[in-house]
Amino acid sequence: MREKDYLNILFFSGGSNVLSSHPLPATGENKADAIHMLDSMRGSGGTEILSALQRALALEKKEGLSRIIVTVTDGYVSVEKQAFDLIRNNLGEANFFAFGIGTSVNRYIIEGMARIGKGEPFVVTNQQEAKKTADKFLNYVHHPLLTDIKVDFGDFEVYDAEPPSLPDLFASRPLVIYGKYRNASGKIKVTGRTTSGQYKKMVDVMKTSEDKDNVSLKYLWAREKIARLADYAKVGQDVKEEVTELGLKYHLMTEYTSFVAVDLMKRNTGETVTVKQPLPLPQGVSNLAVGYAKSCSKSKILPGFESEKKCEEISEKCTVDRYANIKRGNSVEKEASHRINVTGGKLPAGITLYEIENITLSKIKKELEETFKNWGLTRVSIVVDVKRGNVVSVKVKKYTGKKCLANVLEKIFKKIQFNNTITVTVELDIDYI
Repeated sequence: MREKDYLNILFFSGGSNVLSSHPLPATGENKADAIHMLDSMRGSGGTEILSALQRALALEKKEGLSRIIVTVTDGYVSVEKQAFDLIRNNLGEANFFAFGIGTSVNRYIIEGMARIGKGEPFVVTNQQEAKKTADKFLNYVHHPLLTDIKVDFGDFEVYDAEPPSLPDLFASRPLVIYGKYRNASGKIKVTGRTTSGQYKKMVDVMKTSEDKDNVSLKYLWAREKIARLADYAKVGQDVKEEVTELGLKYHLMTEYTSFVAVDLMKRNTGETVTVKQPLPLPQGVSNLAVGYAKSCSKSKILPGFESEKKCEEISEKCTVDRYANIKRGNSVEKEASHRINVTGGKLPAGITLYEIENITLSKIKKELEETFKNWGLTRVSIVVDVKRGNVVSVKVKKYTGKKCLANVLEKIFKKIQFNNTITVTVELDIDYI
């Protein structure tokens, strides 16, 4: 620290000792006293951090300087909603940073305080990381550019702004305000203090500068609010309803909303079945990871399935049922429960598997089932070309069964009539289960 800087220390574990009732110049003597005090203190037990933050804010502040409050802890502290509120509502009074030390740091506390304080979390898990992380922190806070920042929106109707107050501007930390407005008209006044005196900036808000195509801004605001609410949820605040509403409204993944779901489909027979949702395999994983395509190198081939490479370890009900029929001497074709399912493929934008199976293939479903049964097909992958709503060709990529004739499938599929505006190529994986 430079001699023109000021320092103070407040302990909040095993006592409430404070180095000084007022800020001390960072002289060699004062820094030596601070280090001696640190060396002589021993932490014990845990404590609530709220009272420590309240006392730190109540200590005398050196006017005209950037005030930085660094909380150094191993994480064994109780965090209350009020502690986050205290930081959030006093960003204009001080800059809050959290420094976690130890092998079992409570990262929720460190990261939550940093997020609420618009700062960056710093964590040291071993002695070797200490100097590097400390240097990173010092570099982060070394150059405050603007302090005592105030933003006045004037006649510009702003609401739901985040955060409600602003910390100091550092060279390594830009300041961003998220919010909503009702009309693009007015002036925004930004004021603050620099090393050379008062700072003032006027920003004109005009309808002509409004960009309604920049739709990503609303999602940034929603993410910011969800992140803050999630921190409160972890300290016992009930925010489930509010977070869920935001997640659904802005189509964002949260603790209570997800993009992965199991969907149900009601068929013409009145039967409700689970829809198989095709998902991409992780990088480096082959198709052998898929259930019916498992490698049979270490498994016994079931009798009657040599050509299909069906393994004894496969658990799909259809395989078990078919094997049971073979064992009883019955033909698989006599199984009355077989039906056509579209299980995957490549579809153009705007067309879903639901539309293909329930709306389109339903017109030729019975004929397809009869054809698949006669050919002994269990699976087929095809490419269907559609021009101006009409099926013009059907190509077979691969199939599992006795035979599969593309010209026969083409005649069947040509009975389907799409919307006359549709010209697409559709790849379909069809199972006869």
